Amino acid sequence: MDIKLPDLTIQPGWTAESQIVKCQEELDEIREAVVNHDDVNAIRETLDLIQTGHTLLKIIDNSYDGKINMTRFLLEHRNKLIRKGYMEVDA
Repeated sequence: MDIKLPDLTIQPGWTAESQIVKCQEELDEIREAVVNHDDVNAIRETLDLIQTGHTLLKIIDNSYDGKINMTRFLLEHRNKLIRKGYMEVDA
């Protein structure tokens, strides 16, 4: 599954803290959809959660003037998943 997310225009008042609150709201909506066996809404709300997390990363990056090496963090994350056995190494 390859999901490409857009970089949103950061709105006035959006902060790392406000995005964390938004993540919790989205998580609650996912939980409700799953409990109600509403797979379509669970997918929609999960995409909202992923987008909110993506926006949180952008806000943090902006606070460092866009100088965070996200490639490094993505590689570290991938290696962690491999170590834990959650994904196989591509040959």
